[in-house]
Amino acid sequence: MNVLQALCDYSQRKGTLPPTGYTDKAIPCVIVINDQGRFVNLEYDETPKGETPRKYRVVSGSRSSNISPYVFYDTGEYLLGIVPEKKSKAGESPEKQQEKQKKVEAATKKKHESFLSQCEEIASRYPANKKFAAVCSFYKNGGILQLQNDACWKIVKKMQAGLFSFRLQGDLEIVAEDGDLQVYVQSKNCGLQRGESVCLVTGKKCIPVVVSNAIHVAGGQASGVRLVSFQTNS
Repeated sequence: MNVLQALCDYSQRKGTLPPTGYTDKAIPCVIVINDQGRFVNLEYDETPKGETPRKYRVVSGSRSSNISPYVFYDTGEYLLGIVPEKKSKAGESPEKQQEKQKKVEAATKKKHESFLSQCEEIASRYPANKKFAAVCSFYKNGGILQLQNDACWKIVKKMQAGLFSFRLQGDLEIVAEDGDLQVYVQSKNCGLQRGESVCLVTGKKCIPVVVSNAIHVAGGQASGVRLVSFQTNS
């Protein structure tokens, strides 16, 4: 057992940290839908600056420049296909601006499609899960258009860079906290499959991640630090 595995075991025994594969995330916007996937309303966190917003325990995810959706929660770009607004540089020609905008739109489309594909893949694994099915129905039945036609769309646009998730009407937890996702994470990361290796942190066999999540340590950057990092050409 190495130092990282010992620390991992200690954190699991202490019970104050999220289990392996999970993280606590502030998700300010929650889209409430019914069991048929129809939009009901938007709940958004207006926690004042300086105060701790409500956090949800969700499947951890990490990405750099690659397209990699989070599990049933993400930014407005991934979850709703909202194209980020890019400010044009001084002296930039209209043609150049238009070209850049087209690239941004194409990238957003791919990100949104990847999020939809993942939702459908998970829902197909758990056909009895009404929450997963409702999220898929939201997209199939024009849920984004319903959201756009609602008065809350201004709030959605304003908070598009933040995180969004779904909640079924009458439920207390968001879809990203559903218990089936723990089984999904275990089957995806801890199954005895070809290409796996021993994790340096847990000491268990799994499929190693390409990019590790940032963690917060005393004296580290506010945005967190990587457990292992190196320069591309090193």
